[in-house]
Amino acid sequence: MSTTPSRTKFELYPLTLLAEDINEKNPPQIAAGFAGITLAYNVKSEAEVHEVMELAKKAGAVIAQEHSKFSGAGTGVKQGPGMLFF
Repeated sequence: MSTTPSRTKFELYPLTLLAEDINEKNPPQIAAGFAGITLAYNVKSEAEVHEVMELAKKAGAVIAQEHSKFSGAGTGVKQGPGMLFF
């Protein structure tokens, strides 16, 4: 992992575990367009999570995983053409 002063992170994570993190019960097929690259957008509050997810929906994103809460943080997964975004 590398952290720069701008608070950008680069992390390596096993591809199969990343797919399971997206959807534990039905992970995306690795060979079917899932490249194993994710992009995270961090916000300061749960309300902002909802706001960002709604903006993504309005822009045409397909929500692959609705907002969920874990360890005090929240996440959602948006799906674009051939890609998934956290």
